[in-house]
Amino acid sequence: MALSIRARIALFGALVVCGTVMLFGFLLFAAIQGGGLITVDQDLRADRASTTFSAVADPDGELRTVRQGDGGVPPRLPLPVMQGLYTVTVKPGDRVRVLVVAQPDGTYRVTGEHLGELERTARLLLTYLLVTALVTMVAGIATTWLVAASALRPLRTMAAVAEEVGWTRDLRRRLPAVRPRDEVGRLTEAFNAMLGRLEGAQESQRRFVADASHELRTPLTSIRSNAGLLQRDPAPEPRDAREAVQDIVAESERMSRLVDGLLTLARADAGQQLRRAPLDLARVVEPVARRAGLGTSLEEAPVLGDADALTQLTWILADNARRHGGGNGVLWVRRRQPSGAVLVVGDRGPGIPAGEEERIFERFYQPDVSRSDGGSGLGLAIARWIAGQHGGRIWAGNDPSGGAVFVVELQ
Repeated sequence: MALSIRARIALFGALVVCGTVMLFGFLLFAAIQGGGLITVDQDLRADRASTTFSAVADPDGELRTVRQGDGGVPPRLPLPVMQGLYTVTVKPGDRVRVLVVAQPDGTYRVTGEHLGELERTARLLLTYLLVTALVTMVAGIATTWLVAASALRPLRTMAAVAEEVGWTRDLRRRLPAVRPRDEVGRLTEAFNAMLGRLEGAQESQRRFVADASHELRTPLTSIRSNAGLLQRDPAPEPRDAREAVQDIVAESERMSRLVDGLLTLARADAGQQLRRAPLDLARVVEPVARRAGLGTSLEEAPVLGDADALTQLTWILADNARRHGGGNGVLWVRRRQPSGAVLVVGDRGPGIPAGEEERIFERFYQPDVSRSDGGSGLGLAIARWIAGQHGGRIWAGNDPSGGAVFVVELQ
């Protein structure tokens, strides 16, 4: 069974505290024990050991006691007999530190001190440190558990909100603000911002579906009515039949354009990326302007772009100028420094109503009757997507002398 984050944090904190205390304890134990041995060695060299014995050792290691203090005396020294300071075991649990010095007659002078008191002190210290480490670990677990509970409370709330949103599909829920703005606070803000974006996307999707359904319903209704007229018995007059067929063709073309626009925007929403290559923007837009009957002022403008997408963008703006400008549109291309290009398309029509300069780029948006003549309302949304794919932007305004102006900046 996997441990919770809270349990892992508490366990990790406790292990860190306990490990630190134990490491400090063992270092302190080693320092005290080593320091005690140094003191004993100094006492032996100065012949002032408090619990000492003196003896003479034969070459075979046998000890002959000269003076005995507290504690026992080892019967012999380990062979071969060596000079210097080292530890000898009298019996299990009883060790002595001995100083062995060679004598002129071939024997050895041995001075020793029992280590029992030093070792008992060290064992008591080690036991104390181990108990302290255990108590510290328990206290660390409890403290870290409580601190982790407080720190992770916003995450539990976030998980609960996420589960609730998943079940109810209600993206209006938000997490309460967290102060101070630490990592959890920033995560809370990011989560709320994500919910806000999802809510906006959901609302846009609903509006998009509703608008698309509305736009498709009108041509379908017209096609159905005209088809019903053609199926009447007796048959309608030839003139009425021709008009019905013309209406069906026109509405079918309108539906085709609408569906193409919807597919383009669907691919945009799915994150489709355009393939860009070096090209001259003037060469791309010139055929479009000529076929649309727009006046031109072009100069060479190299950009990194998708020729088909830029042609589509130009057609959208050119068709907009042709339909609303009474055939008096103009198209400009200028090079930007140090790189990129500017595409400007203007007309001499009624212009854009004040305050609508941004809204006209929304999907299915139609500003007013003067600029609504059967279009789907998707063209400018597609144009903005294409401009964004080229690292640029598009905006609209009105020429002081009259008419609308659309400006596209490309990288």
